[in-house]
Amino acid sequence: MGQNLIVMRFPAADRASQALYELQAASAAGRLQLLQAALVQRDGQGQLRVGQGGLSEAEGQHLLDALLDAHELLGQSTDAGMISLLACVREFAEQEVDGLAQELGVQVLRRPLPASAARAAAQR
Repeated sequence: MGQNLIVMRFPAADRASQALYELQAASAAGRLQLLQAALVQRDGQGQLRVGQGGLSEAEGQHLLDALLDAHELLGQSTDAGMISLLACVREFAEQEVDGLAQELGVQVLRRPLPASAARAAAQR
C-alpha cells in the first residue's frame, strides 16, 4: 500500500480524538505509519479551525494547507459542528483503518495522497 489521505467525520470531538489516538497507537505498534494528522472543524462563521491533534499550531496549519484541496476532491464538505479527522498515512493493509472506522461507526474515505501533500508530509 502507498501513502493515502484518509478522512473520517464525527459528530463529537471526543470520538474524533479517540480515532486520532487509535491511529497514533497503530503507528507506534508498526501496523501503519501516521505521517501527519489534524482534527478540522468549521465554526459558526464558516471558518475552518485546525485542532491541535498532537501537532503544533504551525504544523497543524501547514498540514491543513497541504490537505484541504485533497479534502475537497474527496467531495467531503465540512459541515458546521462536524469534526473531520484528516490524516496522511502509509498503510500496509487497509483493514487497519477500515476496522477502526467500523468500530467507531463512521465511514472512512481514502484517496492516494496528492504529490503536494506527500511532499509536505515528508518534510515533517
